[in-house]
Amino acid sequence: MSQILRLWLFFQGYVIIRVEKVALERFLNLSVMQNILLWNIQKRDDYFEARMKWEDYKRVTLPFRQAKKYNVEIVNKVGFPFILKSIKQRKIFFAGAIIFLLIIYISSSLVWSIEIVGTEALKNEEILEIIEKEGLMLGVYHRNLNTKDIELAITRSLPRVEWVGLTIKGTKVIIEVVEKDLLEPRSNIDLIADRDGLIKEIIHLSGELHVEEGDTVSRGQLLISGQKENNEDDGYIQARGIVRARVWYECSGRIRIPQVDYIASDQKSISYRLKIGDKLFSMKGPAEPPYQYYNRAERKWSLLNWSYVSFVEVTYQKLDQLYDIFSYEQAVKKAVVDAEKKLQTKIGSSAEIIEKNIKLLSRPLDDLGFVEVKITAETIEEIGTRRDK
Repeated sequence: MSQILRLWLFFQGYVIIRVEKVALERFLNLSVMQNILLWNIQKRDDYFEARMKWEDYKRVTLPFRQAKKYNVEIVNKVGFPFILKSIKQRKIFFAGAIIFLLIIYISSSLVWSIEIVGTEALKNEEILEIIEKEGLMLGVYHRNLNTKDIELAITRSLPRVEWVGLTIKGTKVIIEVVEKDLLEPRSNIDLIADRDGLIKEIIHLSGELHVEEGDTVSRGQLLISGQKENNEDDGYIQARGIVRARVWYECSGRIRIPQVDYIASDQKSISYRLKIGDKLFSMKGPAEPPYQYYNRAERKWSLLNWSYVSFVEVTYQKLDQLYDIFSYEQAVKKAVVDAEKKLQTKIGSSAEIIEKNIKLLSRPLDDLGFVEVKITAETIEEIGTRRDK
């Protein structure tokens, strides 16, 4: 059957029918007599399945329906007429779905968050006031924003700003600011890498550049160096710029099965001892801890402020074990959460995670007593940090 014919049958609508063996001969005779098209005929155990046009089905099965014998039944209805009928029957649902998709689309095109990074002496309110005059505020359609005009307006209005960059990420606008140093620097300030990475982007403002895009750098490596101004002792040009790099992280999370917690009970045992020099003599109470799991607290009293002889009170508080029983799948989720928390403590504050992979290091049949996962993440983040010479 050609693709064009399949498409035509889809627009006309067809049904998948099931014909019991007892009715097969009569059904085929009626189909041949009325020149009805059947295709994809398949033999099953006690019946046959076939496909036929919806209009043909209504004609050929009329004798069966009049005789009230349901030897021919519909398994499925396929095609545009049935889809249209379903939409008509569920108008409110489909209208709601369309409205919901429109709301999602419109919402994703608006600005819902503005983040300003890099300000030190400047106040964020000053920048927010300027960008509002340029039409950038919460709730505006971000596709109509001219980022270059907004950047230019900030640098013109604020002489302290040396460079500004505006980035739109979904519904969030990020404004990065580099401020000028108004005081004359008294020493060289270099820009070094605070972590390993592969340099993706460099915005060089001042100083001598020592790396290029595509270079692999290590933590502590010099990125931009400060210089003396005209070889004068009192004048310095500080290293200034933004260096973004691809950075890779790896963290693991492990959860024991079952997970055991220890809770302090009401049971306590107190032991009194006499300490003379380095020797300890038991006076009352147990000489050894009476519980398998316990917290230990100790208090001392010196005799006549003489530290050589003292009385010691030792309190043992019993700890009860609490077993948290959960499935292997739940343990995997807990291990992933544990690894995610460790990852968040490692990545930089300006990091944008571009790829993250989770690898399971243990299997359900492994009798290890724990579940372990490993998360590898790739980020793009600023890696430059200032260092005085």
